[in-house]
Amino acid sequence: DDQIVGVIGYADEPRKESARVVEELKQGGRRRIVLMSGDAREPVEGTARAVGVDDAYAELLPEDKAHRVREIQKNGHVVAMVGDGINDAPALAVADVGISLDGGTDVALETADVVLLEGGLQKLPDAFRVADDAMRRVRRGLGLVIAPNAVAIGLGALGLINPAIAAMVNNGSTVVAALEGVAPLLFERGK
Repeated sequence: DDQIVGVIGYADEPRKESARVVEELKQGGRRRIVLMSGDAREPVEGTARAVGVDDAYAELLPEDKAHRVREIQKNGHVVAMVGDGINDAPALAVADVGISLDGGTDVALETADVVLLEGGLQKLPDAFRVADDAMRRVRRGLGLVIAPNAVAIGLGALGLINPAIAAMVNNGSTVVAALEGVAPLLFERGK
């Protein structure tokens, strides 16, 4: 009879591990966590507060998410986009690293650079730790090659060493860098 007799409310709850994952990703102050969603503003802001993200954007279309990623990149930041839906695919494509979760939509899985095959969101901090460790090893390897070679070039230019010694420095530093790079694999097998 034109009267409200009941109301049903529903909402998606954040994943249980979300707050812990956000906290782990923010450790050390290196990362800023941004939530981008096509959902209405109030639930998005509530979720953002509940899990501790730094910024939240609501009511975004897929192209709006990609635009936000580009804006963040233009400000000099490296962007890792995590998404598992159709609407996330454009942003996954333009991010520096697109990350999706097993069970995501086919288009998100195809667009992402990295797919976490097990553990879902809770494995995300582990993926970042592995990536950070890999980059430390790359930088160390470059240092092991560049520094000795720069010294050898300088000494060679001054006539203080001959080309054979410079070649030995080059080859030796390359071998040392390669061994340093595979050391974790060698020691891991021994465990």
